[in-house]
Amino acid sequence: MKINIDAAKKIQWLLVDDLLNGEGLFSPLSSVSHDDEDDWQFMVEMIYRLLVSGLTELFPDDILILSFNGIEDYCKELAKQSPFEDSVWNEPMAWGGPTIGLTQKCKLIIDQYFDGKYWHTQDFILNIPFIECIEDIFAECGVPWCEEEPLFPIAK
Repeated sequence: MKINIDAAKKIQWLLVDDLLNGEGLFSPLSSVSHDDEDDWQFMVEMIYRLLVSGLTELFPDDILILSFNGIEDYCKELAKQSPFEDSVWNEPMAWGGPTIGLTQKCKLIIDQYFDGKYWHTQDFILNIPFIECIEDIFAECGVPWCEEEPLFPIAK
């Protein structure tokens, strides 16, 4: 596993625990720790990779066409607009506008790596083979995980 343990936990928590077991959708704004620039950078990088790899999708599904010029433009806006400022509610609302949900592709992968026992435990158990699968998908899609060189450096 190349992804650091904290990032792996966040990815698994978001995909499996939050999205699959929760409402099925999340707002990028509600997923960033308050005033934590490292978390802001992490979220931008993670959202980009999850969207490009087809593991998640944006809702409403036409937002990339109507408000942004594709996934890359959307993530540039996420990196440019601080999620900690009131400006997130201004157009094009990168942080506060769209919601993100799992694709069928991601749900099938989750089903492969998690059994019913996982859902009935109170303890968070990192599933390393699942994270390695996610890493492989990122790499196959040309967006391998790299914390040292972010694709979309945030505007500090």
